[in-house]
Amino acid sequence: MPLFVLAAATAQAHPGWGIVLDRQGNVYYTDLENVWRLDAAGHKTIAVAHVHTHELAFDQAGNLYGEDSRYENGKWRHRLWKRSPAGRISDVRPWTDGFREDYGIPRDANGATYFLHHVEGQNNQVYQRTPGGQLRRLAPDYAFPYIVNQLAVAPDNSVYVASGGQLLRIASQGRVRVVARNLAPSNGRHALMGIWPDARGNVYVADLEGHRYLRVAADGKVSTLFRSPEPWQPTGITQAPDGSFWVLEYTGTQARARHLTATLTK
Repeated sequence: MPLFVLAAATAQAHPGWGIVLDRQGNVYYTDLENVWRLDAAGHKTIAVAHVHTHELAFDQAGNLYGEDSRYENGKWRHRLWKRSPAGRISDVRPWTDGFREDYGIPRDANGATYFLHHVEGQNNQVYQRTPGGQLRRLAPDYAFPYIVNQLAVAPDNSVYVASGGQLLRIASQGRVRVVARNLAPSNGRHALMGIWPDARGNVYVADLEGHRYLRVAADGKVSTLFRSPEPWQPTGITQAPDGSFWVLEYTGTQARARHLTATLTK
């Protein structure tokens, strides 16, 4: 399973998990200071400068989305940004005072977005926002515990969320099922990070504290995809059309993107 490092950069605060590929095979990842672009030849450039972004997502038109959250002058503020395929940066949501309460920017093939709504002292809820702006609560009878930002949309439009050390699946009908438990050494806020569901029912998730990437099969069987060498910790993962993986890893001061060339999904 040869692994090679293509890029590293300075990081700060709790790690980001945003690593995505566009249709041309370019890799985009965050180091909490910039969003970087790696082309097929491994050339690295800044795609979006000076953004404190944790997660990334593409829409069907090739636009890249991310958030920018900052604590400045004694208060929190945040915005959502978009980068067009031509490289133009614009705000989807302008700077807004306060701490962000709607976490998540993943999109399905129809253009709907999915997010976790968190209000301090209350249970979390997962919502779908249609391209027309309508909101639908996905599991109205289920009280989600604190999930942080970890949710992902599968090709069948089911939604996966990480809650502590367990992985949950929300079916399109709103039914919630625990896919796997005890995936991480603890149930901390960032025990599990970056979720990637594939088209065959496998879900890949980063076990931050265990320094490993996990594959959870549709039947709940858990296996270790590969491990991150200490002091690096895994935070994000995505899969290329050829079956190889791009992964994001952090230490306390750096972030790096790596390519796993072996195909492990057969």
